Amino acid sequence: MQINLAMSFNKVYVKYAYVMLTSVFENQKEGTNINLTVLHSDLGFEEQKMIKDLVCANGGQVNYVFVNTEMFPTNIPTTVDWTIETYYRLILPEFLPEEMERVLYIDADVIVNGPLDELYSEAFEDNVLCACDNFGMQNFEGQNFGPYRRRMFSNHFERGLTYVNPGMMIMNLKLLRKLCNLETYIDVARQFDFNLEMLDMDLINYVHAGHIRVLDKYKYHLLAMQSYNEGIRYDSARMVTVVHYAGHKPWQGEGPRYDIEQIWWDYAVKTPFYNEFTAKFVYECINSSYNYDKIRKLTEEKMLLNKELEMRKQLCDKLLMMVENGKEN
Repeated sequence: MQINLAMSFNKVYVKYAYVMLTSVFENQKEGTNINLTVLHSDLGFEEQKMIKDLVCANGGQVNYVFVNTEMFPTNIPTTVDWTIETYYRLILPEFLPEEMERVLYIDADVIVNGPLDELYSEAFEDNVLCACDNFGMQNFEGQNFGPYRRRMFSNHFERGLTYVNPGMMIMNLKLLRKLCNLETYIDVARQFDFNLEMLDMDLINYVHAGHIRVLDKYKYHLLAMQSYNEGIRYDSARMVTVVHYAGHKPWQGEGPRYDIEQIWWDYAVKTPFYNEFTAKFVYECINSSYNYDKIRKLTEEKMLLNKELEMRKQLCDKLLMMVENGKEN
């Protein structure tokens, strides 16, 4: 079986992409081969060779597609974490060979815990995408939706549609080529004055509303930190095909720690970059004030709470005394 796999990343993320691909090959079924396409704008010869050597050593093949960033409007929003490369998945139908009818797109900050064959073979059922829901994104309640996003997705939630996370998605290339192209997404971004709170995620969910088959997130695509907050731990997360470290990354020393991060390190140790990862991680941990600041804030909040409780206790004691004095009179 051949699995068409696509990724988009820059040279900053190339080693993390290497970890992701290592996890893919560690769980690859015999008789399955990976046909990888990498969309990029800045990978040099050494970065490309690094990925190519890994893929070829595991019986796969890789094709690099250079993307000219000038094809995107200059005012399309990006952040430090969400670089221009995040938009490249939007152009996959146009850039992949015409004879390719489906592709599995996976982000670089992902770990694959099992064979991809079953996931890759999921039926589209006349939909353009198969993806899993973005935890807690089924309505506006408790979400940081600004005015543009509320307007953008009000009809979406009224129709009972699910907001998905495209960090892992199977794309129906044959149908997508008939229905949209990059300009389709850009027109939507322009319609909302380029005020995209979740960047290309908003565009994908808006453009394809009602035409996405939602897969089981507990089987195929677990968002690591959100899952941990729900009570899911390492052993359970290890059984899910894809674990996605959206937001805080396990290799970043500054920030909260939780045991699902260990899955990423289980595969990082199998790469040539493990010592580099650990050295950087330890350095960032040592030089981070994150935990100290959190503990200090909690300590200050505890002191304020104790003070408030003491004041309330004194007030209750005073009221009780007044009641008792009233009874005596």
